[in-house]
Amino acid sequence: LALLTITHWQALKGINRLLKKEHEFISSSLFKDWEQTLESKKEESYSQILGKIEKKYNLHDIHKLLWK
Repeated sequence: LALLTITHWQALKGINRLLKKEHEFISSSLFKDWEQTLESKKEESYSQILGKIEKKYNLHDIHKLLWK
């Protein structure tokens, strides 16, 4: 019971610390390009931009998430 209490207390302290922290999200120019390409409906550019995103962020099969 003591181990469980200590674990929960430490988790609560960590969660509270995260809630107080101000988060800064830096936007990516590649995702901005992706959104602009979608808005302009240039389907011939889709695979090229997705390839760049996969290389930069070391993601595999990103087209399954962003493009049907």
